[in-house]
Amino acid sequence: MHDLPTDEVRRIYTGGGRVHPGHWSPDGSRLTLAEWRTTNSDHLVHLITVDGAEPRSLTPYDDVATYWLGPWLRDGSGFLVLSNVGREFTGLATMDAESGALTWLDTPDWDVEEVALSADGRVLVWNVNVDGFSQLRGRDLVSGVDIRMPELPAGTGTGLTVSGDGRFVVLRLSTATRPWNILLIDLELGELRWLSNVRPVAADPATFREPTLVRYPAQDGRQIPGYLYRPEGPEPAGVLISIHGGPAWQELPVYMHDGFYQYLLAHGIGVFAPNVRGSLGYGRTYSDLVNRDWGGGDLTDLADAVAYLRAQEWIDPNRIGVMGASYGGFAVLSCLSRLSELNWAAGVDFYGPSNLVTLAKASPPTWRSLVAAVIGDPEADADRLMARSPVTHADRIQAPLMVVQGANDPRVPRQESDQIVERLRSRGVEVRYEVFPDEGHGLLRRDNQARAFADAGEFLIRHLRGRGGSVGQSGHSMDDHPEENDSSSPLLGQ
Repeated sequence: MHDLPTDEVRRIYTGGGRVHPGHWSPDGSRLTLAEWRTTNSDHLVHLITVDGAEPRSLTPYDDVATYWLGPWLRDGSGFLVLSNVGREFTGLATMDAESGALTWLDTPDWDVEEVALSADGRVLVWNVNVDGFSQLRGRDLVSGVDIRMPELPAGTGTGLTVSGDGRFVVLRLSTATRPWNILLIDLELGELRWLSNVRPVAADPATFREPTLVRYPAQDGRQIPGYLYRPEGPEPAGVLISIHGGPAWQELPVYMHDGFYQYLLAHGIGVFAPNVRGSLGYGRTYSDLVNRDWGGGDLTDLADAVAYLRAQEWIDPNRIGVMGASYGGFAVLSCLSRLSELNWAAGVDFYGPSNLVTLAKASPPTWRSLVAAVIGDPEADADRLMARSPVTHADRIQAPLMVVQGANDPRVPRQESDQIVERLRSRGVEVRYEVFPDEGHGLLRRDNQARAFADAGEFLIRHLRGRGGSVGQSGHSMDDHPEENDSSSPLLGQ
């Protein structure tokens, strides 16, 4: 804690673990704290004080539930939380600061994702994720009357904020055809107004395509949701299956990868972005299905996705590719190896693990319990993890593959990509391998993002458009010369 008047800095919590501060009470004497236990969906709530007293736990130790901390009520009697305790979906409640008792304010059959309160404690606004689309709800806490909120554009919002007097709501919002911009809502007038106007510098948004929200049947009877983008044109088209990372994340109807989906659509390639089991947004049971089952039911869902796509008359069944990052990259490698009989046209793997045993062993000590709960123990579960690892089945991969990797990745070390690339090159399989020496997990530098996605676009268009040849001006290929990727100089262009 940094005391601003005295400039004193001192430690006020010494419990260790993975802890995240919440919010200060109105009088500045108490701070909420969330402790993350074995998984990202297992939290405890503590209350700590500035006087150095022992932290006080407000949640049962034996319960497994999420608690996302919101602002305090104006009178200091409690604070807002988003929790799924005793529920399938995350609802909105107040938590009593003395007893920890919850009073539910909204319990929809979808997840409440954000909450904001005006400084005067009167206007409460929260964001509900309805099939990936954001829906705002509000309430006047003084009168107890619900506030009628205007309908948002069909997209996803985040960064929810309420002005001090409760008149305005501000958030960032993106749609499938519009980049992230800042949106203001005037609650008195019920009007929306864009405060920023970020737009593509070259492409014409009028040509962009909206996705269709679809559901396809899985082999166990579940309905798997996804966003299907269809390119313009009557001829059968190639399609890219885009798999999100996480796996505890959710594909959303936003301007993905700075318009990468729209770029492919402009070149006549469709995109299908499913939320296979393990995804967030569809209840705790659905998201927990992937824990200790990587490459199990999730891979079956992807096989079912291919069957669904091949049943669509506008899709060329011989031109289906797959792309993903991190966990999504693991899914790409799993598809190409363990589902090789589906005859994939191409794959793009962004820093995906190929060996679950070496991945688990390389995790930092503070991540060991999480890795064991989500992936498995590298010693006790070694046989199962190796059976599910793409490197075990690498000799079945026939499809052209592009691999992108950060040289300094602490989560998915470079060795994960090196070993799969070496196996494929030893068999003469087409592999394009790009290693970014100045990146870790994910591509943070804008020039690297531009380079990687430009090259991925060229690679996918060449293999999914079915006409041969390359597009763009990449200038050279690194397919056969991996050492060219390993120099200390920055690569020239997510």
